[in-house]
This record gives sequence, structure tokens and C-alpha cells, in this order.
Amino acid sequence: MTLRILSFDFDGCLFNGAYIDAPYTNWNKHLTDAVIVHNRAFLDQLKSENEQYSQVIALIGSNRQSYDADFGNAGNAIHFKGSCASAIQTVCDYLGVSFNPLLLTDLYNSLEPGSAYKLIMEEIKNNKWIEGGSFEHPNCPMDETKVALIFAQMQAAATAHPDEEIIFDFYDDRLDILGRLQEFYQTNPHMIPPKVTLRLNNYDGSQITLKAALAGKPEGVIFNNYSETVVKLLDTRFWEYNQIAEELKLEMQQPVMQGDLVAQPEQFDSANANANAVEEGEKEANYESQIAIDTQPMFLQPAETLEDEVALEKEEPLPLEEQKQAVAIAAPAAPVVAAVPVAAPVAAPVIEEKASRVTEVTAASNPGRNRHGFHNQASHATNRAPIPAKYFQDSCGFSSPTSGSSCILS
Repeated sequence: MTLRILSFDFDGCLFNGAYIDAPYTNWNKHLTDAVIVHNRAFLDQLKSENEQYSQVIALIGSNRQSYDADFGNAGNAIHFKGSCASAIQTVCDYLGVSFNPLLLTDLYNSLEPGSAYKLIMEEIKNNKWIEGGSFEHPNCPMDETKVALIFAQMQAAATAHPDEEIIFDFYDDRLDILGRLQEFYQTNPHMIPPKVTLRLNNYDGSQITLKAALAGKPEGVIFNNYSETVVKLLDTRFWEYNQIAEELKLEMQQPVMQGDLVAQPEQFDSANANANAVEEGEKEANYESQIAIDTQPMFLQPAETLEDEVALEKEEPLPLEEQKQAVAIAAPAAPVVAAVPVAAPVAAPVIEEKASRVTEVTAASNPGRNRHGFHNQASHATNRAPIPAKYFQDSCGFSSPTSGSSCILS
């Protein structure tokens, strides 16, 4: 069967107008069932739909990805909302689904997934959350478009369940966010894992409207270390996201990088075979061309040059008397000195033969370089520790005593 992921926005979505206007006492609205009461029809519909899936896992799809963001959006005395960290657990308990407490703060700071959420829950348990907290909390930049957030959550789900079909349902009240997500992932389908279908839903406390359904395509991949891309996106302005995605696509196409970059490099085997065949064909053609030049026979040289060389080699030396006359004519006038001429043999003129042309065949100028050139992998390296392969268990730090749901990091 198929796995379902539920990613919920809070402010304006689960924390909609009816929830915000609900009465509360002692600053504890987020610890009550108010989030259920004011979203009951929506949650009951999800509960009914969940029956067709083998497993359902929920995540926080709000930009409250750190303690500071969660506390900063708590609201005021008149419009108090509280923490989404405890409210998401209440929702999971009602739906009977598992919860993945992964936050972008974990990835940005190379923390074990769930660490930031667990620390927030400690503040709530100790009644320190509303006072500003008693711990030092990690933080991360906010991506208002939620491109980095959805990318991280899809990759986390596909990494944990690489062989399963996944329906990823994201719910948000803001149409501008849904529109930007649709535009980015339609432009860059390789950023969606191949077995994931991303569904973008609009919900603000009333009706649910499906705005887009983007099915993963064959060019989509599961990245080995997707956290590096998440960090890069968070550190970049949103109008440069397409450039980052394009650079990642080019890296994916380099066979030398696929083993490090992609979790399932075998999906590129066919493309690599074609590329290697083309490369080998080019090498063979160049080699044959070079051999043809080096073994070119003499009769292929220009006829005039060949005749001149043959004539020069066959030229006979002049008789002795003619040589004397030629020397006498060529020599400048000089005082006459009586002398007895001595006949001496004159050596035949030395004919300097032309050196035969030799073309040196050299090896490849850089045999270690592939046809794409070297990839400077170090330029993308960070000093952050690698994200652990497996999430730890029981990291939520909060659960309802009457609930049968579990908190997992899969």
C-alpha cells in the first residue's frame, strides 16, 4: 500500500480565525483540545482518508521551525495561539497517526533530528515556554516560500521509505506560498523524489481545496545528504533557488558524482552507459585519425616535392676540370701567385637529406579527467557533522496518556 505524509501549517491554517478567537485561561490554549474543536470537520475527513494508506506520518509544515519562531508567533493576550509543538501532538493523537518531529533547525545546525523539538517540549513541560524559555535554543533562517521545508520533508520521507509510493499532502492557508511551491517544483521536477506525489492543498479553517498535484518523475532523486541542499537554500535568497536546483541537476548528471550525491545511482545506469559509449566512440575515432596521419605513405606526399628529392639524390659530381673553372669564375680577383698546381681529388658534394617527418603521439593530457572536467566537491563541503542515518525513538517529549499513536522519526 501507499504511505501518506501530512504536513500542516499552523498560523492561519490549524490556528485559524475560530481557534484564535476561542477563549482560554492561564495561557494554555495550545494544551487543550481547541485545535481539534475548531478543525473537527477537516480532521475527520483526513481520518477517513487515512484508512486507505498503509501508514500516515505527520510533520510540522509551519515556518515555526525553531523555539524562537514558535514563541514569536504565540500571539497576544487578545489573540493568543500558543505553541504548535504541543498542538501537533494533540492533532496526531486525534488522527491516530505517527509524528515526525524533524525541524529545519536540526538540519541547519547538524543536530540529531528531533533535538530542537524535544527541547521546546521541555520548556512546555516546565512551564517555561511562555516565559521565554530557560534553555539556549538553536535557530535557523526562515524561508517564507517553504521551498526548503517541503524539500527537506519529502527527502526525509523518501530516504526512510525508498521503496514505497508516497502521497505528500501539504496544507496551508496562503495562496502565495502554494503558488510559489507549485512554480518551483514544476520547474525543477528532479527535486521531488521519483515515488513521491506532492499535493498542495489550501485550508484556512473552512473548505479544503487541492491547488496542485505534482507526481515525481524518473529524473527525480533521493539525495544522500539532502541537508546540505537545505542549508544552501536557507542561506540563499529565494529568487536564486532555481539556480541552486539547476546546479544540483548538472551535478547529478556527472557519473563521478552520482555515488556520493544520489541514494539510488542505478537509476542513471542507462544514461551513463550511453554517455560512456559516446565517449569511447570519440576516443576511438581520434585514435584512428592519429594512426592514419603517422602511417601516411610517401606516395601521398605532393609529387613535386618527391621528384625534387629524387633528382637531388641522383645528381652526379662535376669532372675535376669543370669544378676548377667554376671555382675560378666564382672566386674574386686576387693577386697572382706563382705556384705549381697540385691535382687533388675533389670529394663529391655532400647532399643533405631532409629529415623524415615524425608526428609524436602523446597520451591524453590529463588521463584522470573525465569529459565533464573535474568537480570541485570541496567547494560545496561544510564543516557540519553528517546527519545520522537513523532517527532516534521517543524524541517527541510529549504524548497524550489516552493516545495510542506513536512518535517516530521515519
